[in-house]
Amino acid sequence: MQQQAPGLGRIHVPDEQDKHYPLRAALPPRGTPRPDYRYWWSHGIEDQDGTTECVAYSGHGWALDGPVRNTKVPDQDTIYNEARKRDGIPGTDYDGTNDRGLMKFFKEIGIVAEYRWAQTMDDVLDGIAFLGPLLFGTDWYRGMFEPDERGFLVPTGPIDGGHEWEIIGVSFNYEFLTMKQTWGRGWGNNGRAKVSFEVAEFLLFDDSRPGGYPGDCCIGTEVKAA
Repeated sequence: MQQQAPGLGRIHVPDEQDKHYPLRAALPPRGTPRPDYRYWWSHGIEDQDGTTECVAYSGHGWALDGPVRNTKVPDQDTIYNEARKRDGIPGTDYDGTNDRGLMKFFKEIGIVAEYRWAQTMDDVLDGIAFLGPLLFGTDWYRGMFEPDERGFLVPTGPIDGGHEWEIIGVSFNYEFLTMKQTWGRGWGNNGRAKVSFEVAEFLLFDDSRPGGYPGDCCIGTEVKAA
């Protein structure tokens, strides 16, 4: 099992069932004109404070962010513990969890009606353009612990573990996504950074990366709380 550096905590567990729940089925027809940019409302920046609870903190933020602003979201420790019961990993002798466990818990408590998985970069781009924020679960390279001088994440150096993070915006003119970190406002640009389309595709879908695990991109259909 992949070891986790402080502040990480996403564990990759493959599931063949994911392919039966494609994000594409929930999207507008291919070729629907995209806006020049999209930036979804965000409640703020989470801070997991060096724990391995990135899945819980990113999921907590995702559930509070627009376009559906749920208010009855469990706290991060509860999300973490409940996700671990559902993440497909035997036992309890490990740190971290995954977005599958997160979404199973959210579905059970009525935050989401269903959840789906992107299978191509085109799915990712249409998802953020038309549906709402996305959750990325990817390897985390050492060079990504701080954005570069332009504010971009660059996957250089060794892989230090897996991380869950949220995509809240996109610029189609300049071909980058905006990610929201779970390490407080002091990180990056007020807790945010940019990710080029090329890097996002590399992290999510490039199976040739040595020593790495496949990434995933997930979104749930949220249920507005009464």
